[in-house]
Amino acid sequence: MLVDDFFAGQSFGLAPKNKIVQWEPPPPGSVKINFDGSVQHTSAAGGYIIRDCKGMVLRAGSHHYGCASVLMAEAHALRDGMQAATVAGYKDIIVEGDNQMIINALLGGISSP
Repeated sequence: MLVDDFFAGQSFGLAPKNKIVQWEPPPPGSVKINFDGSVQHTSAAGGYIIRDCKGMVLRAGSHHYGCASVLMAEAHALRDGMQAATVAGYKDIIVEGDNQMIINALLGGISSP
């Protein structure tokens, strides 16, 4: 599994107002999983989308995780996306998300909570 190096060397302050952020496709032969999680009050949910190098949606899913932290919602959304990708037979997988703790855990920078 490859982890997108989007966060390498990035500052995590507020983005400049004029900076445009857009999705970048994976290289040909790869798929990219984007995942996210959220919590409102005590209800957690998350989802993922798997796309190819042309941006075509191959798989997508969302789930309600009940009472959980945003970290757990993000981790579950990543897990669900990885399970969907592996069940579908994808081997060259790039992962992209916005939770620094999850990314660091994937990169081996911290132990998983």
